[in-house]
Amino acid sequence: MPLASSFDPSCSLYTTNTVHEDFSGSKLPRCARSTAPAPGASQGSALKRILNWQDWPVLGRWQVSLDHPALDGHFPGMPVMPGALLLSWFLQQLNRSTGSAVVEIRETRFSGVALPGAQLESRVSSNGIDTQFAIVDSSSEPARVVASGRVVVASGDAAA
Repeated sequence: MPLASSFDPSCSLYTTNTVHEDFSGSKLPRCARSTAPAPGASQGSALKRILNWQDWPVLGRWQVSLDHPALDGHFPGMPVMPGALLLSWFLQQLNRSTGSAVVEIRETRFSGVALPGAQLESRVSSNGIDTQFAIVDSSSEPARVVASGRVVVASGDAAA
């Protein structure tokens, strides 16, 4: 099955435990829709933390270039920005904007994709050491979280 026939950029969750073989035989993540928890079901603390990202200050903005070199091989025929580059961009924004040195990445979740041309925003919430972040695709309607997580900054540093 070709990649394009199973790819849906509106999906909110990409998992690596479900794979799809593209035309070259490479294993690629398959899009899986996340479902809302049943009424009364307990939601994990990570989900509760990220629900307020709209209220967090914007740390930086980035438009994914249509010809970014990382898109050539990630993935052929349906390019998406690699998650490692999204995380690197956020860490650079945090350091430039606040002078905070990250000493640990505690948690990272990639819950969507950044397509070529996407307008991304990094947003943060911090208690001084533990910093929560969301990388948001503000060009989609409605805006959606592409990646989120928590980092620890060196003591004495403070994030936004």
